[in-house]
Amino acid sequence: LPVPDVHFSEWDAMVRLIFWRRRKTLRTVFSSSATISKLERNYKLRCSLVGESPSREPFPQQLLSVLEEQGVLFERGYAMEVSDLHSLSRCTRSG
Repeated sequence: LPVPDVHFSEWDAMVRLIFWRRRKTLRTVFSSSATISKLERNYKLRCSLVGESPSREPFPQQLLSVLEEQGVLFERGYAMEVSDLHSLSRCTRSG
């Protein structure tokens, strides 16, 4: 079997975050102020390393729009398939 195209440290962090409160929806998990601040700090760091300017859209709104585009905003961690997690990982890495 080929190795999946994921960054394992990012994958581990995302799965831990989603399953930290596995009965909660992803909207609830990703709306926590601690989660938002940590992800926003990482996003700004990534932008500075790549040489891009961060989006002008408020970060919490941007984060929830990505979850909504992927159709997982109201999903619960225990109900998600591995393919859903791969899809979410790919879309968050692409921008």
